[in-house]
Amino acid sequence: MRNVLLLAALFISSNVATAGTASLACPKGDTVFTSLPADLTQVSAIVPLGNLNPAGHTTPTRHIYVYPKMTTPGDLSTAVTLKVLSPGKAELVAVEYHPSAPDWSLHIKPCKDISLYYFHIKTLPTALMTAIGSMAVGSVTFPGGMLAKPVSIDLAAGQFVGTAKTFDIGLHDFRKTPRPFVNQARYKVDLPVLFAAFPALGADPVAPVVAPRIIPQALYNRCAIDYFTPAPGAALTAKLADFDGAPLASGTPRCHSHMQDVLNTAQGNWWNDLDPVHDALFQEEFAIALVNWNVTPTVQLFSLNENVPGFTSALLDPGASPDDVNSSFEFPVREGPQRTNRRFAEITDDALYCYDLVRIHRGGPRLNAVILLQVTAGPGGPRTKLNIELVRTSRCPALPLPWTFGSGVAAYYR
Repeated sequence: MRNVLLLAALFISSNVATAGTASLACPKGDTVFTSLPADLTQVSAIVPLGNLNPAGHTTPTRHIYVYPKMTTPGDLSTAVTLKVLSPGKAELVAVEYHPSAPDWSLHIKPCKDISLYYFHIKTLPTALMTAIGSMAVGSVTFPGGMLAKPVSIDLAAGQFVGTAKTFDIGLHDFRKTPRPFVNQARYKVDLPVLFAAFPALGADPVAPVVAPRIIPQALYNRCAIDYFTPAPGAALTAKLADFDGAPLASGTPRCHSHMQDVLNTAQGNWWNDLDPVHDALFQEEFAIALVNWNVTPTVQLFSLNENVPGFTSALLDPGASPDDVNSSFEFPVREGPQRTNRRFAEITDDALYCYDLVRIHRGGPRLNAVILLQVTAGPGGPRTKLNIELVRTSRCPALPLPWTFGSGVAAYYR
């Protein structure tokens, strides 16, 4: 399963040129899109970068989410259907079809070093389907059943390219400095190594052509809104909110960030092995994240999942479902200098810290345990190892001093 997810989510920057817009040099500056991606009167909210949805999105997401208006707020079955539009003059360079969803992904390039993608497009218009042709011809099947096909189709600004309920918008800019994750090796890829692990896929001549066009990479993700001209950019910014339309907190960066690592502290992404290859891109269910909420960054969140040792729904309020362990968890922040419920970026020593009154974010079931954590030296240097344990007790003061880890402690690494 881990290898399937690896190849389904991997991306490297590519110099593969196509016959159209995708081969052109990018202009100076970032304003390459001129048209809205959807009718914003039908949109209730655009969720900024950094959303959490464990286990698949245990680490902060690198794309924004577009939510349609709903007759019953929060009930997607009552959502209007959005018409998805090309954001500008560009070239469609690859399409993916996901039969298990079913839905489509579209990869669009306005120039050589910038790539925008739409995920979760439910239907494509007849004209575009005709231009793409049969997915049985000229495509490659990735492990897991996804079909991917390289194409070269010119798109006009505002052109209708599909319908969706919710959909994602992501963007890569390979002109920019890589995002400063603490261990960048976790966010890089080596396509030949991956194809060597799947010889049949690597032997397909389509695979090395389409893979660089479709597979995302966190080091180069940026906020797509920043790449629109002023009028559409301002209109998109005005829609930034939580999924239910709740506004962003005052002072929140307008599109937040998917990169929240803070060097030599507990804040950021942590992985349960020492292998630095590709974890951030395809194995998020084997990670945890200690991060800020992308809507109100003063709120601190543990992003946890069922692979955290010893964590089961038995540690939650009665009636919690087994899947509730795949959640983000909040707690009341306490300002320093005490070692209870501190902000993650304030943990800069080797001491043990304790977190209590923890519950699933947005008022969900309570965690009937405390969380002990410690950042210490690891193979990557100072503060590159995180020790964490869930201990069944009512509150941090109920633990005898000095606090110590027990047999359930787990180690995570940068």
